[in-house]
Amino acid sequence: MTKISTPMKKSIEALTFLLVLASNFSFAKQHSKEAVFALFVETSSVLVDSSHAAYARDQVAAELAGLNFRIVTPESVTQAVESLRDGSGNTNMKVLEDNNMQTLALQLEADYFIHFTLNEFRSESKDLPRFDRKIFQHRLKGNFRVASSHSNASVFGKSLSAEKKIPVTSNVIIETSKSGMINQLIDQLVKELVH
Repeated sequence: MTKISTPMKKSIEALTFLLVLASNFSFAKQHSKEAVFALFVETSSVLVDSSHAAYARDQVAAELAGLNFRIVTPESVTQAVESLRDGSGNTNMKVLEDNNMQTLALQLEADYFIHFTLNEFRSESKDLPRFDRKIFQHRLKGNFRVASSHSNASVFGKSLSAEKKIPVTSNVIIETSKSGMINQLIDQLVKELVH
């Protein structure tokens, strides 16, 4: 029996995931006049403000709408998620288990329910005095899961990561806000999610 190398396994896994994702989105594209997406975005990190979840939701919704998908209003989705909590005190992560995502998709009359989470933001800097440089590195991690209202087996997801490195010399000053940087990284995550 032929042994498959780890990089080859990862490539096969990535290809399989992309085929599943493409087949689901291409199915929806073929039925784009009918396909409806419900989208719930949240943050699980205190370093990522809830306003960034709203920004990410709007970006994902805009990208999907640009592909001619219909989007359930954010208010309707939030209200539906809150109704599942029913005073239980459970987190959204716990409430949005796979079966509940399918239930929400059905309840909202959506073909697909996307749960997108912004998990971690990290900034680091590295001094390179020999080259008169300092490199600022910013990372944002997230993940998403998609459930179909058509089948219990149609749940898939992926972890996403965006990174931006900014090299600076002692003669250059670059100013950017943390919020602006997170939004730039969200844009990268959204492109990875939708395309």
